[in-house]
Amino acid sequence: MKRESTTLREKETTARVQTSQIQAVRVKDITKKGVRVYKDGKIGIAGVVGDASDAVLLESAVQNLSAGIDYPYPLSSDRRDHRSYNKQPMSSQELLDHAEHILAILRKEFSDFSFSEAISTNELMIQMQNSEGLDLEYRDGFFMLTLILKEKA
Repeated sequence: MKRESTTLREKETTARVQTSQIQAVRVKDITKKGVRVYKDGKIGIAGVVGDASDAVLLESAVQNLSAGIDYPYPLSSDRRDHRSYNKQPMSSQELLDHAEHILAILRKEFSDFSFSEAISTNELMIQMQNSEGLDLEYRDGFFMLTLILKEKA
């Protein structure tokens, strides 16, 4: 039996801004996993949002082979590619420090305006591996500044 697993993990920290001040902070860390098994030209699939064990997913995918879904395609094999486009992603504390600094400058330099919306940082990791030698991984991180300005009355 051949098997393949995919993992997606997204970490996000968002500072909600109202009236040029940070009003709330939201931290998300979401993992999504999927497992596919192949046997005798059939495929069984299992997936979960959250961090479930690979053994539980594998068992569920094997049980789902009984659905009899045809899968006549070959699996990708013998390829390894790991890419990271952000070796040092911004931490939640760094985000808050940068956001406070940016907002302090905006309050001082543009005191006739009020700023609202969000400042956030995201980290993304995607992995795909299979029993035929496929081993792919992609990592990235980015910073987003999304502000709406309103002239004070």
